[in-house]
Amino acid sequence: MSRDPPAERNSPAVREARHAYATWMLATGLQQQLVYIDETGFNLWTKRTYGRARCGERVHRAVGGQRGRNTTVIAAIAEHCGILYHEIHYGSVTKEVFSDFIASLAAIIGDARSILVLDNAPIHNGIAAVYPELNFKFLPPYSPYAMMVHTTIVYTMMVYAMVVYTMMVYTMMVEAMMVEAMMVEAMMVYTMMVEAMMVEAMMASESHMYCALGIPSSLQTETKIR
Repeated sequence: MSRDPPAERNSPAVREARHAYATWMLATGLQQQLVYIDETGFNLWTKRTYGRARCGERVHRAVGGQRGRNTTVIAAIAEHCGILYHEIHYGSVTKEVFSDFIASLAAIIGDARSILVLDNAPIHNGIAAVYPELNFKFLPPYSPYAMMVHTTIVYTMMVYAMVVYTMMVYTMMVEAMMVEAMMVEAMMVYTMMVEAMMVEAMMASESHMYCALGIPSSLQTETKIR
């Protein structure tokens, strides 16, 4: 499937902005306490898009019975401590929600002169005017790879997907073991039934033999005891 990237992604103006950002990062940014802030949305109703099956058979996958709610995570990541602060919201994140997040983050940072690095998402517009006492640094347009928090969020979602997949495989293994145990139990019951039928058949066959030999029924029990 082809993609249609924006024509401005690698325009001369964007490349110049990236060069200026890289120059600032090497000259000043690396010596500062940087805090990367971003948000991402996902859904806990996770399912695989591809699978394997035998030739001629359909691929089946186990999914949740009800679709989960859309969830948005806002995270602030710093180099010196990892995840500094995060919030989880159900649904989309508005400017008001993001502003409250910055207020909570500012209380955690305190007097530390950190630089808050943001991308150019619409909900980030105007945040610097709301909190003039904080230092903000915005990424160049169309440059998500320059945001460290993106890599962390993607890695976290990959780990979550692996955990979900492992739980699904474990559930399938447990179900298979239960089916196997039921099959073993059924075989044992079937074997006991066959043995009982064989004993009854042998007893009936022995009784017919006594009758064929002309042995009275009063002597059959005594003969069996011997």
